Amino acid sequence: MLHNNRMNYVASGLQFAKFLYKDALKSKEIVDLTGQWLKRLDNVNGHRFSVLFNAFTEKKMGPQIQETIKPYVYDVHSDSGGLQMISRGLAVTPEIKKEIYETQGRYSDVAMSFDEIPVYTLVQKSELKDASNKVFDRSRLEPCAKATARNITEQIQSFLDNKSSTRPLAIIQGNCLETAMIWSDILFKEIPQNMHEVIGGIAIGSPALGVGELEEVKKAFWFTQIPFDIKEKHLHMLGVGAMKRFVPTLVFVKSGLFKDTLVSYDSTTHTSMNIYGRYYYGKKPGRQYQIVYNREYTPAYDEVYEDIVSLLPELTQWCKNGYEFFTLMNAKPKEYTKTNPSRIPLIMSTVAHAISCIYNFTKHVEDALHDDEILYEMVDEEVTEPKSKIKYIDKTKRNVYNELGKVKTLEDYKYWESHLGRFLNSKPSRNGHTTLDDFFE
Repeated sequence: MLHNNRMNYVASGLQFAKFLYKDALKSKEIVDLTGQWLKRLDNVNGHRFSVLFNAFTEKKMGPQIQETIKPYVYDVHSDSGGLQMISRGLAVTPEIKKEIYETQGRYSDVAMSFDEIPVYTLVQKSELKDASNKVFDRSRLEPCAKATARNITEQIQSFLDNKSSTRPLAIIQGNCLETAMIWSDILFKEIPQNMHEVIGGIAIGSPALGVGELEEVKKAFWFTQIPFDIKEKHLHMLGVGAMKRFVPTLVFVKSGLFKDTLVSYDSTTHTSMNIYGRYYYGKKPGRQYQIVYNREYTPAYDEVYEDIVSLLPELTQWCKNGYEFFTLMNAKPKEYTKTNPSRIPLIMSTVAHAISCIYNFTKHVEDALHDDEILYEMVDEEVTEPKSKIKYIDKTKRNVYNELGKVKTLEDYKYWESHLGRFLNSKPSRNGHTTLDDFFE
């Protein structure tokens, strides 16, 4: 039984799926049809549907989204672009922040804030996702929390000055529940009380904690313990495109621990699947939820095409079968326009592919919330017996997550973590009080 929960899928990476291409924006008929397709994702499969753009790198998308997409979706989210600025070696100046806040306030309903992260990274950019190369610095916790609070206060003030109803998301950082609680306490003490009701939700950051299975459980449980003072119980999850990462949250939704909570999550995974020759199917038996197809025609294209058309039959006006779909999905735009008067068939095939992937994923989430077998098969693992080389499915983790569903209090959780948490994969960030110079002595 579900307990008054709402789910909200937030699609990012719109450019990968060819949304907002100039050729399509020129045609009111195509814009309207795209809107109708997007509407088929909202209020279905127990989900609302929203979109996200980056207020720094995708600033021009803001007005385009407001004009052509906003009427058909639940919310428009905007990222701050802080990570992109850091990766490009740019200073996050007050002037840049002001411009970002104004863009967010004009064109989005929910906005990511600039958070200061109490972590040192010891590697090159290509290795930034490796949690073992991140070091949590406890001495920076309070200063970073205060700096983040100042950023959110400035962001909210900008929204108020411009009479915008945009709601910022507050990101909580920490290496353990204690430090996350300290961060939260500082954050809400530093942000003026009269601004608390403007905050739209909470997100739990990963850099200071880590990215393993156990860390996903911790983040989900922390949300239930943080005494945040905001108008709506809203947990936003950053970058969730795989069901396995989502399991702890769904366990708590099913158990009622997230009662009356809006759970939103953003993902670029499904809008970009076309690039990697993948399609999120969600209807195959057992553990197979993706179709992988190569750049040569195979029957997989027929299967993908038929599934898309079952949701979006209007696609048939541009391609009549799996082979034509294969041709469009693999065509290079410049080469395609040499022999075709319009790129609309190519664009709409890619848009349809993304919309159908998203629909199938939210359907998979909804099915998992109602069927334990679908939920827990996500945590089963294929194991090869060392001596015999026989492969089998290890279902040990099912019991671990099933017991997690019985957690109601902090004491319950502590008991679960000490007795069962060790059975889950853990990839924690390093915990230290170091400075970067210490590693080069």
